[in-house]
Amino acid sequence: EGVGSGIVQCASLPLGEEGLGWSRRGCEVVTAGRDRTTCRCQYLASFAILASPAPVQDHVALHIITLVGVSVSLVGLAVAVATFALCCSVARETRVMHANLCLSLFLAQLLFVTGISSTSHQVVCALIAASLHYLFL
Repeated sequence: EGVGSGIVQCASLPLGEEGLGWSRRGCEVVTAGRDRTTCRCQYLASFAILASPAPVQDHVALHIITLVGVSVSLVGLAVAVATFALCCSVARETRVMHANLCLSLFLAQLLFVTGISSTSHQVVCALIAASLHYLFL
């Protein structure tokens, strides 16, 4: 169904099935307007209306901006960790706490940059996702 020039789809997240993921099976768009969409699904689950203004495209410029931004952040976090490690005027507990926070963010961003395209193997993808989730906590 179209909304303006975009694409609207109704989907559910069926529970208890192998390969958990959004599925359009059993769901349909009843009405789609500028400010309201109505879906009908045949069973009870978690539901969502998936909307995209246009087909999603991979932009090289966004990839470059992400790499530059994360690289600058990694440098800043490395400087912060070094500062907390070498600065003795701050209370030890505060210094250790801040150093651990910066180190966790550093590792998370490094894993994000190196592992974001490792989605071809489901186990590796799940391990990267779990590690990112843990590091960003």
